[in-house]
Amino acid sequence: MTEILKGKTLEEAEKVSNQDIAAYLGGLPEEKMHCSVMGREALEVAIANYRGQKVKKEDFEVVCNCFGVTDREIVKAIRENDLKTVEQITYYTKAGGGCAKCHPKIEAIIESVRKDMEKTLLRPSPRKRS
Repeated sequence: MTEILKGKTLEEAEKVSNQDIAAYLGGLPEEKMHCSVMGREALEVAIANYRGQKVKKEDFEVVCNCFGVTDREIVKAIRENDLKTVEQITYYTKAGGGCAKCHPKIEAIIESVRKDMEKTLLRPSPRKRS
């Protein structure tokens, strides 16, 4: 992570994605993508800490108790990586990789986020008036 961030401004560092991290490492197998997501999360916390802000996991619903993964983390992984299955969520966040009791909740989150993403894509862009 430090090699990626060298010479970047804080604003540029905020734009580093988990995909950027994986690419820097020469790619990661899908089942190890959670490592890049954890790197991105650590960067977010470091930036917030530098700014004197606190990131509280308690502000979000823990969906996967086995791995302590929140709904926010799952939504973000879906949006940033175009995820579509519980298996992909597990690869990227570890959620659902334990007892599997959270699979129905993860499926509901996937469905909700994907619908929202489709609405956003289908929404006509505002036209400029001449």
